[in-house]
Amino acid sequence: MTLRDQLIKNEHLTFRDNLFEQRNIQSGYSEFQKRYETLRSVESRNYPDEFVRNLPEEPNEHPQKKDWTVRSNTLTLNTMYQQGMQKTHSVLEVVRGNAWLSHNLAKTEVCCIDNNRT
Repeated sequence: MTLRDQLIKNEHLTFRDNLFEQRNIQSGYSEFQKRYETLRSVESRNYPDEFVRNLPEEPNEHPQKKDWTVRSNTLTLNTMYQQGMQKTHSVLEVVRGNAWLSHNLAKTEVCCIDNNRT
């Protein structure tokens, strides 16, 4: 049974639009969502979709270029590690943001749980 099959059977998750979402998120979620979005704005980390599609690559002048360079190097090392394995492994990324890692690892079985539908 694949990771995706196991997550689909999980009673605490809903699978919709090719994305797993947690069911019955607590009532404080909306307040958390507001705070999270405010923090992302303050950090200048609310990226448009076109920008996210190119992550972890960013223009040299971008304020978080160093952060994304580290993430890019980590992705490269992870990819090299997985290519050297005898069998394919599943990856579960629990995200709050843009799921760039899942997007870049899509050559393996990747399941992403995102609690940020916006």
